[in-house]
Amino acid sequence: MHNPLQVLVNLTPTEEKLWDSVNQQEVMSRISFIKPRKKGKKSRQVQQKIKVLRCTFPRKEKDGIEVTLVQAKEMNPPTGRSPLVWRLLSNRLVENEAQASELVGIAAAGKSTGKGNSEKDTNT
Repeated sequence: MHNPLQVLVNLTPTEEKLWDSVNQQEVMSRISFIKPRKKGKKSRQVQQKIKVLRCTFPRKEKDGIEVTLVQAKEMNPPTGRSPLVWRLLSNRLVENEAQASELVGIAAAGKSTGKGNSEKDTNT
């Protein structure tokens, strides 16, 4: 059986992959931070671009559910490494750089404490 959230974030009503739609958006913000070292890997500077998409998921016989998708994707990852990507699904409206950065910061803080909903770091 599919995880309901997984189905929700992968398909739009037209069957287009939703995160592909986010990738097509303009960059709203950029963030920079030091990724702490991990087993066998050095700490490093990470720069991510943040893109945002607001959309509505239709529901039968009810109003749709409005959500904001936020993606923070590393620019210029080290050679041979996949970019660090965080993907967030929120009910918050994100209209500017400060709001986008705040959401990513909340998710990153939750990730470091194990309490966040951000996507797993693909570089581990």
